[in-house]
Amino acid sequence: MNDRSRLFADLAAFVDDAVRLEGEDERTSEDISRKLDVLQRVVELLRLRDGVMENRLPMRDLLTSGIDVSRWASGALRLSVGVGPTCDKDSGRPAPGGRTQGELQVPLIRYLLRGYWAPRRINDLLIEFVGEIRPWLSTDDVESTRTGVMRVMTTTRSAARSLRLHGLLTNSARTAYKTWELSVLGLLAGAVLHERAGPKPEIESRALPRMTSGPFGGDTFLAQPVADVLGLLRDPREVSAALQRICVPDRDVFPTFDQAVKIMVSFTRGLESQRDGRPQEPHERRAVAQAMMEALRVAVPPAALARDLATHFAFEELLG
Repeated sequence: MNDRSRLFADLAAFVDDAVRLEGEDERTSEDISRKLDVLQRVVELLRLRDGVMENRLPMRDLLTSGIDVSRWASGALRLSVGVGPTCDKDSGRPAPGGRTQGELQVPLIRYLLRGYWAPRRINDLLIEFVGEIRPWLSTDDVESTRTGVMRVMTTTRSAARSLRLHGLLTNSARTAYKTWELSVLGLLAGAVLHERAGPKPEIESRALPRMTSGPFGGDTFLAQPVADVLGLLRDPREVSAALQRICVPDRDVFPTFDQAVKIMVSFTRGLESQRDGRPQEPHERRAVAQAMMEALRVAVPPAALARDLATHFAFEELLG
């Protein structure tokens, strides 16, 4: 067991010892989660009482100051800070430092692609998504910001905003501020990403986005893998081939199939031209993306495309 694993085990033991729950004689695997919920609410109550509404202790300082879990003479566990061995805050973690919004775009697209048929509120999506990518996060990612929100959740929202600005997530009265839903372009891009990556891990390395203006998602640029897929979709032959692979069951119900190809090619070529000229303002990008999505919604019904994608992936899985 390395130093980090030992620290986590000691902290879990401390929480387990410090909090007692009703009916604890019948212990379950959910006990530690419930106890963490209790501790968090207790902290919130004390912050309200004392007017201390932000955490002013950086995670880096906590871990490097030394944490130790030991026992009082009575046998109860105690937590001491500043007296134990220091801990390299990212030792054994695959992602030193916090993830950027660009690094979360591909896993977010793939996550939404798998869950297309189960739309849920954004907060529920956030919690499940962060749980899925937990092995690739560092202590910086789970540190609370000054607003009390876990940093990775703020970064994930930034990733979703970037995808929406580039037409990969829908932006309608039905979905705005309620859920995240892939657009037709997002579904197609997700299918291509899935075909390219296969069963690879959601986040492999510190693959940086094409451009970045902030460490934790302060920009709205596309990650390189996503930009590469949209670059591929500038070619009408690639768009047509991708749609043909996916839409075999419904090919005949898309009388405007060729029009859908033209719409996507026109939009992706427009994105590329903006990289060479004056960058569009966010509101300009949003307007162009919205027009593209409205036109595509008529040409290719999103639900039909999603259904065909589900069939396509299921058939792939059967073939191994």
